[in-house]
Amino acid sequence: MKRDFDEFSSAVKSEASTLANQTATAVKETLQLDDEDSAANTVKRSVSTFLGQMKEALSPSPSTEFDEALVIHDGNPIAMTKLQVSHTDFWQRYLFRKAVLEDAEAEIERRLDRERKQAENYRWEQGDKYRLIFF
Repeated sequence: MKRDFDEFSSAVKSEASTLANQTATAVKETLQLDDEDSAANTVKRSVSTFLGQMKEALSPSPSTEFDEALVIHDGNPIAMTKLQVSHTDFWQRYLFRKAVLEDAEAEIERRLDRERKQAENYRWEQGDKYRLIFF
């Protein structure tokens, strides 16, 4: 039984190897990969060119024409280098603006608290002297 199994496996291996070689040869002859003017090589070049163009469009290489980035500020183009500030200046400006916003929010909260307390302490009886008379 073991001899039958070994014989069967060697027959399958040789047939598979022969079939793979024949298929590879047929594909090579059909596609004519060795011929520069074959349809397969034309498609290969076209796909290669297309992918190269897509790569260039999606991730362009740095241009030598523009050495600095421009930002439009108040309708005028400004070079990024003019907008860059030192680390210390950035944080000073940031913290100052943050403090101004926090002060404004605190003032609004104090005003709302004052108005809330006034509404709680309002004497509704005082409003009675202005009674409306309906006929």
